[in-house]
Amino acid sequence: MYRNKSFVIRLTQKEMDKLNKNVKLTGKTREGFVRTLLMGFEPQLMPSQEYFDYIRALWLVVNNLDDLFRIVGRKDEELGRKLRDQFKELLRITEGLQFIHANKKSEEIKAVI
Repeated sequence: MYRNKSFVIRLTQKEMDKLNKNVKLTGKTREGFVRTLLMGFEPQLMPSQEYFDYIRALWLVVNNLDDLFRIVGRKDEELGRKLRDQFKELLRITEGLQFIHANKKSEEIKAVI
């Protein structure tokens, strides 16, 4: 879809400050932020650098544990399966905690919009 339509909107300084604050929280451009709203979606906060660091560290652990589980599984298949299942549950819980954190953060945007 080619975007060739534009419009001008006049805002007060307070409105512009509010828009800029929301745009900064989401990491989008102004245009992207407005498009998100126009499509009926709630803009989401951009994850923090700590989140990306956490994901990188988690993937290193996952890769190492996967290797370890494979080695254990060769010697004791049942134990290897149990370890993998427990780790999958841990990842599921961790994802749930991230979702809760993201929802709390999105409340910050709602308070500003």
